[in-house]
This record gives sequence, C-alpha cells and structure tokens, in this order.
Amino acid sequence: MDDNETPTATSAFSGGHPELRDGDNGAGGDYFRADRAWLYVTMLTIGYLVGRGLAKSVSRAAHNG
Repeated sequence: MDDNETPTATSAFSGGHPELRDGDNGAGGDYFRADRAWLYVTMLTIGYLVGRGLAKSVSRAAHNG
C-alpha cells in the first residue's frame, strides 16, 4: 500500500495485499471440498456406530455366558 492511499477496513485486516482482499489466493483450486468432507464425516460415523455395536454385542455375550 502506498503512503498516499487511504486505508480501508478490508486492507487493514488483510495487510493491504490485493490477493487477500479479493478472496483469491491464486492457488487455482479449492482444497477443502465440502462434499469430500461430508463423505469423511459419514464414513467416520458409520465406522463408529459399527464399532460400538460390535463392542456392545461382544460385552453382552461375555456377561451371558
């Protein structure tokens, strides 16, 4: 930012870098895709529920015998 330029709230938070002001970091790709994140959340949830169900079934079998 030049000394003659009036600072704005956006430039104050972003340090005055134009690539931060417009939201484009120049990487060219979105590395955090929401659909992929939800897939991982779903897989972890299913894995947790299956593991919990197996643990409960094993513990019941041990107490019944």
